[in-house]
Amino acid sequence: MQKTEILISVILNNYRKKHRLSQGDLARILNVPQGQVSRWERSKNIPSNLRVKNILEILDKSECSI
Repeated sequence: MQKTEILISVILNNYRKKHRLSQGDLARILNVPQGQVSRWERSKNIPSNLRVKNILEILDKSECSI
């Protein structure tokens, strides 16, 4: 398992729990299928570097609006 896989998994899971979101809620925020969030959180799949950048930008923006 790569560090990037673990990092994105932890970031998504912590963000989701902090804001009391379901995987489906987070999937809607990120505009991806719910199953994709599940796979990322379980490190079964890793998003591309561009997708990671987009995810971090979206979460940072939504952090300001929550």
